[in-house]
Amino acid sequence: MFEQDYYEKIGYEIFKKFSNYTDKYQSYITKSQISLLIGLITEYKFSNNLNITNVLEIGTYTGVTSLYMLKAGYNKSKNYKQYGIDIRNDTKTYGIAVKNEATNKEKEHFKLELNKTSLDIETIIDTNTKLDLVFIDGAHAHPFPLIDLLMVIPYLHNESLICLHDVIEYMRPHAWGESFIYEIWDDDKKYRNSNIFAINNPEIKHKYESLGIIKLPSNQKELNNKLIQISQIPFRATPWEFESNYCAINDLQIIKLEEFMNKHYEKTFTNTIINNLTKSLNTYKNEWILRTHETRFYNYLFNHITDLNKQIKLLNDKYNKLEKLYQQECNNKQNKRM
Repeated sequence: MFEQDYYEKIGYEIFKKFSNYTDKYQSYITKSQISLLIGLITEYKFSNNLNITNVLEIGTYTGVTSLYMLKAGYNKSKNYKQYGIDIRNDTKTYGIAVKNEATNKEKEHFKLELNKTSLDIETIIDTNTKLDLVFIDGAHAHPFPLIDLLMVIPYLHNESLICLHDVIEYMRPHAWGESFIYEIWDDDKKYRNSNIFAINNPEIKHKYESLGIIKLPSNQKELNNKLIQISQIPFRATPWEFESNYCAINDLQIIKLEEFMNKHYEKTFTNTIINNLTKSLNTYKNEWILRTHETRFYNYLFNHITDLNKQIKLLNDKYNKLEKLYQQECNNKQNKRM
């Protein structure tokens, strides 16, 4: 979709000029991923030669990513505008990085809506606004990333960029919604970010990271078919309790989605999507006890594997440290003999 590593390298040089907010505030995004976003906001141009000026982030957490994007965007253009949406309503945590670190001028170009989801987008963004870049990083469980995408498509133009966090790499069990979207996209319409620290360091095995970017296909039928295919994927229990039955979506949310889609999408397509989601939800309601225990088991394995990997890393670090001390001692003894 664009040259591998190009925007990561540009963005990393800009990243280094900012304070290191990733160390000051908790965040789940890497420096390589932030660098890619900064690089795109700073240097990417559409066919009309315009830069990215309207950005939406779904799922902000502490606002570290929001802050870097905001500073990069404001430095590039005083017409830059950024929106943030998060389902939480904790002002002491969510968006705190922007609140504490952004200048008053930068904050004038930033609008954060807490206790909201993409289903509330009509109350947040004017329908005439066209977003240049959307970063989907909210609820990862299927079908919420699909719903996020369906809710933002009417706000996109033909060349908009859609960033998806946590693709390919399997995070928590059944937190795979972004991956379902990314993997069904054609190769010429998607991009996976590079690990900038691995570019010139062969010892780093992970050459790519889990931030994926897609563009919408120009053919509407092709796009609809992809969205319908994703909507047919069965629901599974989430690792977190969204509802009492651990499902990421409920009947009311499907109703809100249908109301929105009836305004912005063709009727037959809307009916197909809603019918698929409703059918999956009804099936899940009959199976939720089984599905919940499946996810608990997978989550148990995930947590134990994660803990074991941490212990292995600690042991490797200790071994390398002792090996280094041993080599130094050997060198010292050899020098004394000489």
